Amino acid sequence: MGGRGMNSLGSRTKGGLLKQSRGRVSEQLDVSSMSGYPVKIKSEFEKFLDMKNKPVEYGYLIDKNGKVVAGAKGGRHSVGIAYNGNQEGMTVTHNHPSNYGGSFSGADISHLTTAKLKSIRAVAKEGTYKMVATSKANPMELNRALAKDINRLNSQASKNKKSVKRGNMSIKQYKTARRKAYVDTIDSWYRQNASKYGYKYTFEANKDYKI
Repeated sequence: MGGRGMNSLGSRTKGGLLKQSRGRVSEQLDVSSMSGYPVKIKSEFEKFLDMKNKPVEYGYLIDKNGKVVAGAKGGRHSVGIAYNGNQEGMTVTHNHPSNYGGSFSGADISHLTTAKLKSIRAVAKEGTYKMVATSKANPMELNRALAKDINRLNSQASKNKKSVKRGNMSIKQYKTARRKAYVDTIDSWYRQNASKYGYKYTFEANKDYKI
């Protein structure tokens, strides 16, 4: 999962599906101390771990009963959770570092759909992105639909990024605004298309966030 990179929202395989990330091997975490405390409210779990402020990606796999069964520490742009069991119906929560983390990458959606997760969450400074499967979810059709559009989305994202004018922004604000213009391209796609394939896509903004 992860695999956002700086200049790509994702890519597709020759078979017309989204490509999984193949970044550095992530450090697998000992989550045994968490396993005895079921996660009832995921946002509180994420807040307790201060996930939105982590400098690299962390990911956690939570089973149907709220038990944290695996966790990993990755790099700036990806994290890989090692878990050999069946992940169907489980939830993955992870963070997207940087001043504007952005929504799910193609690799994130590949994990969601191929593992048949119940939901995936991305915690960022600007807020939390959520994709939840409903009873009508069609995982591989969502995967194929995004894979079909991913090259066009990457191209549009680059154009959106270049269209940002600096004006009176500081260098940091300007870089953040350009990143927002880039990664929000895929956010728009999810808002328009997720429900077509039986998924509920939402974003919960952090009220105190400013570019």
